[in-house]
Amino acid sequence: MEYDARITSAFAAPTERLEWVEGALKEMDQCLREFFIDNKTVYRTDFDPDTGESIYIASLPANIPSLAARKATEVINLVKETFDQCISSAQKSLGHPNFRDRKIGFPWGTDATQVEANIRQKGIDERFREVIFSHNPHFVGDDRNSADNYIRNIAQLANVKHTVGLAVRGDIESVTTPSIHIKSAKSFKILIPRWSFDKNEAELIRYIGDIDIKNKYKIIYTVIFSDTKFIQPVNAMKGLLFFAQLANSLNESLKIKCAEILQADHL
Repeated sequence: MEYDARITSAFAAPTERLEWVEGALKEMDQCLREFFIDNKTVYRTDFDPDTGESIYIASLPANIPSLAARKATEVINLVKETFDQCISSAQKSLGHPNFRDRKIGFPWGTDATQVEANIRQKGIDERFREVIFSHNPHFVGDDRNSADNYIRNIAQLANVKHTVGLAVRGDIESVTTPSIHIKSAKSFKILIPRWSFDKNEAELIRYIGDIDIKNKYKIIYTVIFSDTKFIQPVNAMKGLLFFAQLANSLNESLKIKCAEILQADHL
């Protein structure tokens, strides 16, 4: 869609930032792909002196590269800035003098009432109200950790002045080469694996005796946000991509709205 020159000029800043976001996402994705190519699952057997059991463990010894966390932080901050700049650009398109005001940014809120109040307080044109409310400006329902609210939680990470935390989650999908040779056993327990984010590993089998284990498990690794606000694991790449897509949608929706308003005013 072609826009009035006033709109194209006004929205140049958020459009450019979205290009930066795309670049940072690609760098983060490439960093993580290379990490998982270079680092494979390692199997070892430890001894638990408290129980006398041997423990067969799957682990990912390496830590996520700091570059990935820096890029995640860059994406979140750029997207949050894009939300703010979209509102400023929309105001500028319609000739509102307050478009340079520092407080003119996107009217995030904890609920719809606060968003409404922020729209008025920031002096945002009421004709943008519908577009704003269609882009997740507030929490939904009582559970802030629900799936409906994870984008709002990602947006709040921009308020924390440090690098975004990332962790690896490992999910056992299947046993690819089952091989357990029991010579003698006092006890033997195949466990339901629970991935430890602190240790980057999961206990698979506990036993007492002379047992040779050569099981290899198919483990699906996912990089998630480690911030405590996420009670349920959130895939970091998918979450950031959706957050960026939401900003792009806001940018395009506001340009369309501005074009409609300018056309109506011209008639």
